Amino acid sequence: LSRSKQFETFATTALSTGLDGALNAPAPQSFTVFAPTDDAFDALPQDLAEKLLSDESDGLWLPQLQDLMFYHVIEGKTFTFDMTDGSKAKSVNFSGDSMSFTQNPLQINGESTVLANYYDAEVDNGVLHAIDKVLTPPSVSKNVEEILRSLGGFSRWLAAMDGTRLSGSLLSGPGPYTVFAPTDSAFDKFPGSYEFIKNMLIPAKIDQVQSILRHHVIPDKNLLITALESGELDTLNEDTARVMVSSSFGDPPVVTVEGADVIAWNFIASNGVIHVIDTVLLPEGITLPPTKSPIAGPTDRPTKRPTTPKPSTARPTPQPAIAQALEETEFTIYEFANTTPGFKTFATALQLAGLVSDSGEGSYTVFMPNDAAFERIPSEQLNKLLDPVWKPQLRDLILYHALRDELYSNNLVDNLVIRTLNYQANTIKIYLGDPPRIGGTSVILVDRGQVDISAKNGVIHAVDAVLEPPSFNKNIMATISGNDDLSILTSLLDAAGLGDVLAGKGPLTLFAPSDNAFESLLQGTIEFLLLDESRDVLTKILEYHVLARNGVSSSLTNGSTMTLSGDALSISLENTVDDSTIVVADIIASNGIVQILDSILLPPGISLSDLVVPTQILEEVDEEQNKLNEVVEEEDQSQTSTILAEAGAEETESSEVVGDEEIDEYAVAPVATSDTVATTDFSGSRQIEFPCFLGGLAFGLAFLV
Repeated sequence: LSRSKQFETFATTALSTGLDGALNAPAPQSFTVFAPTDDAFDALPQDLAEKLLSDESDGLWLPQLQDLMFYHVIEGKTFTFDMTDGSKAKSVNFSGDSMSFTQNPLQINGESTVLANYYDAEVDNGVLHAIDKVLTPPSVSKNVEEILRSLGGFSRWLAAMDGTRLSGSLLSGPGPYTVFAPTDSAFDKFPGSYEFIKNMLIPAKIDQVQSILRHHVIPDKNLLITALESGELDTLNEDTARVMVSSSFGDPPVVTVEGADVIAWNFIASNGVIHVIDTVLLPEGITLPPTKSPIAGPTDRPTKRPTTPKPSTARPTPQPAIAQALEETEFTIYEFANTTPGFKTFATALQLAGLVSDSGEGSYTVFMPNDAAFERIPSEQLNKLLDPVWKPQLRDLILYHALRDELYSNNLVDNLVIRTLNYQANTIKIYLGDPPRIGGTSVILVDRGQVDISAKNGVIHAVDAVLEPPSFNKNIMATISGNDDLSILTSLLDAAGLGDVLAGKGPLTLFAPSDNAFESLLQGTIEFLLLDESRDVLTKILEYHVLARNGVSSSLTNGSTMTLSGDALSISLENTVDDSTIVVADIIASNGIVQILDSILLPPGISLSDLVVPTQILEEVDEEQNKLNEVVEEEDQSQTSTILAEAGAEETESSEVVGDEEIDEYAVAPVATSDTVATTDFSGSRQIEFPCFLGGLAFGLAFLV
């Protein structure tokens, strides 16, 4: 194609749309290409040619151009004798649109003729036929509304459009639009929701229905599934819809829009792209109230996405069937959350935390917060957790709701303390009061029947509040301050003025030397670091222990990484950092992660020998301390003598004779009471009494000495 002058436009456009990747694929992959000549492209309507092919379009209509170009390709080798009258073949464009053949003359779709001077040209990876007109798939002539009507399964959506007089205007404009279209089952899955929509189709409430419909439309965007990114998209309703994209679940990625799953994608229309979702999106302030109590199981079976072979990575991602039910009657923990009204946020969180595959196997107990529970989390904090940057914190939170084994309600006992599956295996406590609770605040929803829900991989108990692990509110500084094994590090960070940094926004990773690591240093090292003149050295050393990232141990790869000190730190997969070993991994904090080390890290240019107070200075300090101790001891002895002298001066000379014995009233040592303290005088010859406050003073002085 690229060598022939009559196919220059087709060859150039193949490069710009990625079709060249498929056409360059080696055998045994093979394709049949119907290549329009340059004259055929010149014959396109001017407005269509300018829209799809002109430089001014700047790629805005690339999905439509890709759909058109891939419509000229079918899989396998098809020769003219295979194109019998009335036969059809499926193209490799986004929707797999078909083309039909008629004979005498040989034409495609009844309008594009196969040229007699260029057909059945066989090459290593296919067959080439020249045609005299560009083939036009439905995406060239049908707008978004027309594509939806032709697909079927969107009668609720279209009825709402008709009833609110948006039909013929909302999705029929020039575009481009990206539309998230809910299926009929999406409307039906909320108990009473369709009735609610119908009830709103009255003049006084038309604006509300229109707001719901516009909330599903993204104007001025022509986004394929692979072009979607996590973040906010401005809708036609003048508000925003939050999109979450996970790249870890295959190609194309898993996408959710405000918790709704994109279950089919890349339906191309002349004025935009349609993605199908399984839940109705509601603008802020509008709800679809259920007409009956929430149920304790899925209302729909989830759909699964069939995989379609691709000739190359350049080929458009095909969309799956709109509805293909699972054959299994049981559901996994994730499938329950994803298909049961009221648990969509938890399902989204499972996806974003990378736990969907984990919830497909095994045997777990999950205390599952409902959507209302997540709504009570401040929106700023919830949005942060749903950001991929904070995946470790989200994962820690979700796994704090999970236990290793199945635990049904009859296994729960009051004050039961259980370890969870989060990073540090933090515990939760069960209280079997009325109502039963977890951690004192999260109520198990027994009254709604949402308890002991059996799944293929465990058991679910719904709860009305999100359980908060230590990582939910404790930043790195607060986390290490509460760790008895990191007391020296905490003191040094405070001395260096870095406490605010580690209590800041983050994300940060702190490699934290334990107290044992510091205590193993040469005598005088810590004293040296605490000197005023050593502040810069101390700061540099401590900053060398901090990364400006959210690094769980499993994400630390071989190589170097930059620290806050500006120096590179060496990391290996054997859990070593420089020459230190991570002894306690992945202590999650709200603004980052702590990895405890068995030795301190020293940045380039600093050695241990530089960090020791000279012996002479230590000896002088010891000598001064000894002198101070002697002074304190002399003062204590003087004070004690004065007290004893004053006590002796108050003795009376009176005595009584009992039988043949003379008894001195101070010679009898009574049992100490709350008012007196018994002690021995320093002569050892007799027992005396002190008033209580004097006895306490004497004891305190002795303790100090």
